[in-house]
Amino acid sequence: MRVRNPLALLALGLVASVALLAVANALWFQVLTINANATTSELKVGWQGFVCSDNEPGGSFVSPGWPRQTKDVANFTPPQLDPTGSFFPDPAEITVTNAYPGYALDCEVEFANQAPVPVHLERIVITVDDPATPQDPDFVTICLSNSCKTFANGPDLYDVSPLTPDDPFYAELVGIPVGCQFHEGDTDGGSFKLGVRQSAKEQTTYVIQLKLQFNQWNESGWSGCGTPKNNPVTPVLPLDPSGTPYDPALLGIDHQP
Repeated sequence: MRVRNPLALLALGLVASVALLAVANALWFQVLTINANATTSELKVGWQGFVCSDNEPGGSFVSPGWPRQTKDVANFTPPQLDPTGSFFPDPAEITVTNAYPGYALDCEVEFANQAPVPVHLERIVITVDDPATPQDPDFVTICLSNSCKTFANGPDLYDVSPLTPDDPFYAELVGIPVGCQFHEGDTDGGSFKLGVRQSAKEQTTYVIQLKLQFNQWNESGWSGCGTPKNNPVTPVLPLDPSGTPYDPALLGIDHQP
């Protein structure tokens, strides 16, 4: 029987080890990487101006044989500036007390785009609610034009005939163009009016809300002022987690969740 030389076996083992080591270290590689740090912007539109007045005659008058009389019955408090002194809080609060049928308030309002993302005014929503009733809100008006009125015939504050709705308040926003695009620093405004109708109940606090929905420029149903992308107009609404559109204005949502 032939006996192998131990040195020969050792040499063969070293050769095999070197071969395995060469195979294990034969892969040269390099990984190229790009790190992208992306910071998102924001969509931010704010109220910038309010000038309000009512339809009550100012001052008082004196008639012979009659005591001094005044018609300055109702009072209103316009929105107050935020701590910056440049803008108004959102929601902006208008408070009216001692109102009565025929009383009306007119506020010239102005908004401004305060962020880099251009926006389109998607739609206007006006709601009137009596908190004592189960329906919330009681009356809803959705507008897709620059003239939004709770009913088309105008501020019919005294008529309660069947030809007019039974809304306790009339409200309108005129002059703000739906569909227009506003860039950072752009401003626009209009006239917001509300009036008490004969159907309003005594000693009742009503909540009237004016809501302007702004969308980012590339998620809008409008291509420009009064120019819809589709006919009929289809405003773009946000989607819930299931992919179903929902109405943020009627749900009381004022920004992206």
